[in-house]
Amino acid sequence: MPQIRKVEGFGGRYMLVNLAYVIPEGFCFWVLWRSSSADTFGVAFVLGLVGFIACVATGIYLDVRRLRRFRCPVCHTQLPWHQRKPGERLQYLCERCDTIWDTGLTEADD
Repeated sequence: MPQIRKVEGFGGRYMLVNLAYVIPEGFCFWVLWRSSSADTFGVAFVLGLVGFIACVATGIYLDVRRLRRFRCPVCHTQLPWHQRKPGERLQYLCERCDTIWDTGLTEADD
């Protein structure tokens, strides 16, 4: 029977990586908002729009990479990802180590 172990610091690292793209995303949205209220759409609007779209795409990519390509902290084997129900804990089974790794996160209910 596999033992359940918590991945130390996963939630904190997850939050820091999210902040790394959410803060620039908010800034780009602010630039986009401020420049859209002007009479003409200029360089600021285009840069804000491109920056906002780039931050959203980066966030989606990083989330998929972190959650679907989870690696065992001990043996570094890539662990399989499976669809979870809303509210279910994000846990990954490493058969090699006979351990269930608990990230401390739960599946969101989109």
